Amino acid sequence: MLNYACGSTEVCTNSLLPGAKGDQGEIGDEGDEGRLGKNGPPGLPGAPGEMGLKGDVGHTGKMGPTGDKGDKGDSGLDGPPGLKGKPGTTCDCGRYRKVVGQLDVNVGKLRNAVKFVKNIILGLTETEERYYLLVKEPKRFREAAMNCKLRGGTLAMPKTINSNHLIADYISRAGLTRVYIGVQAQTQDTDGARNYVYADSNPLQGFAAWSQEEELNSGLSPTTNSSCVELLSTGTWGHVEYNKATSPQGTDQLQFFTLGQTECENMTLQWIQLQKRYNTLSKSRNQLQTMFSSLNEERDALRDERDQLKMDASNLTKEMELLQSRFNTVVTMRDELQEEVKKLNLNRTNKLCPDDWKKYNNKCYYVSAQAVTKSWDRSKKDCEDRGAHLVIINSQNEQDFVKNFYSRIWIGLSDKDIENKWKWVDGTDLVGDGYWQEGEPNNDRNIEDCVELSSRGGGWNDMPCSDRLSWVCEYNLPL
Repeated sequence: MLNYACGSTEVCTNSLLPGAKGDQGEIGDEGDEGRLGKNGPPGLPGAPGEMGLKGDVGHTGKMGPTGDKGDKGDSGLDGPPGLKGKPGTTCDCGRYRKVVGQLDVNVGKLRNAVKFVKNIILGLTETEERYYLLVKEPKRFREAAMNCKLRGGTLAMPKTINSNHLIADYISRAGLTRVYIGVQAQTQDTDGARNYVYADSNPLQGFAAWSQEEELNSGLSPTTNSSCVELLSTGTWGHVEYNKATSPQGTDQLQFFTLGQTECENMTLQWIQLQKRYNTLSKSRNQLQTMFSSLNEERDALRDERDQLKMDASNLTKEMELLQSRFNTVVTMRDELQEEVKKLNLNRTNKLCPDDWKKYNNKCYYVSAQAVTKSWDRSKKDCEDRGAHLVIINSQNEQDFVKNFYSRIWIGLSDKDIENKWKWVDGTDLVGDGYWQEGEPNNDRNIEDCVELSSRGGGWNDMPCSDRLSWVCEYNLPL
């Protein structure tokens, strides 16, 4: 409404006052789509997806330990007797026989050395320059001793306080309480005392670790002709009556051999003395017949001897050639065995990683194929299936070594259990500041709980665990 006001000077002014509310207008056009808001809280887990396709066959595992020697087969039928040979001849072949005999002995030692080194590679435990092999097979005393002999050694013989303590500790760590050792009573003196010997037949002298209840006169029956000795995990010795050590009825005594131990002095086996294969010929020539009564008879005898010497010379030449051939064969066998021992010793020293693994600082690393990617959880399981774990980075050197594999890889670090509580896959906490990229970890969108190593940023970055990346597994080699 327009109002007017007039004054005496006849000057008029006007003012606009709000009018009445008009009718509602038409609905306008739809506006542009607004910007996205902040992410809401995570929804409930969805239903499990369908089972994936069966994966490829895994890598071949490490070779298992060598099995026990099988039972001896039945003897074959006796063959027909051979033809009677020609009489031998006396010759001066002792030098060749001696050389061949010594080479046979050396070949036997090298065979035992090969067997010993193979056992070392399978995981023997070294104690005071001796090797002890854990064999968890129930056996009676005699069977246990024979098993050790077949392995190239004897039942363990603790001859010092230190070796006794180390072996007892080895038994305890293996979860055992009592085992046989290579000590046995053989005879009794006239005064009733027992004589004890080691498995190498040497008498028990000096050191012994009998418990107070098991002194040498501990009350075994005087009629007991032989008893075995056990070593407890506490380091003390005790008696086991021989009939109970070999009979299933001896249930209150140690019945079975649970720890087979092969022992070697100064990194070599205590060789069992081999019998010489060839005996030195020592036949003496028969005395000359009594001088013939006449010169004619003596002449005939000398003629016959001359003819015999010619035949002997021919036979000696053939025998010398045969010995030379055997000599060459034995030398070849010796050289081949020495080469095998070198290779086995090299494997023992290197403790080789599998063919498709990389070795660094006494650790083996497996790097996934670049074309294959997995989530963090599936990468972790793949490492566990290989007997390893996702890589745990403990130093700058290891960080530099690992980041050279691919531009982005999963490592074994996450805070999936407690936010900002970073733990390695072995359950240990992250110590120190770690090797994070600048501005990390930032838990972007509150969904980043697993860690990748990026060579582009040179450090760690938290990522969603469902992302698919390459991965690296590791395991420590035994010292």
